[in-house]
Amino acid sequence: MFKKGVVAPGFELIGNDGEIYRSSDYKGEKWLVVFFYPKDNTPGCTIKSCESKEIYDEIRLLRYEVLGISRDDIKSHINFSQKYDLP
Repeated sequence: MFKKGVVAPGFELIGNDGEIYRSSDYKGEKWLVVFFYPKDNTPGCTIKSCESKEIYDEIRLLRYEVLGISRDDIKSHINFSQKYDLP
């Protein structure tokens, strides 16, 4: 668990669009909300992801970017994202 004021370690992710997203790309530009979930298309993860979608635009207006991470492969992420129209 992170404590307030502690900087998270740097990371790189491959997005559903095939682009590489680096935490350093957001430094000084936007705040990051990173959420981890166990698996695409499971009941709990689907509910939480869809709830996040409902406030996504509002969060982005506040200069936050949201990144969801699970252990599934890119194909699974793309299918999950398209099925539920996730950003």
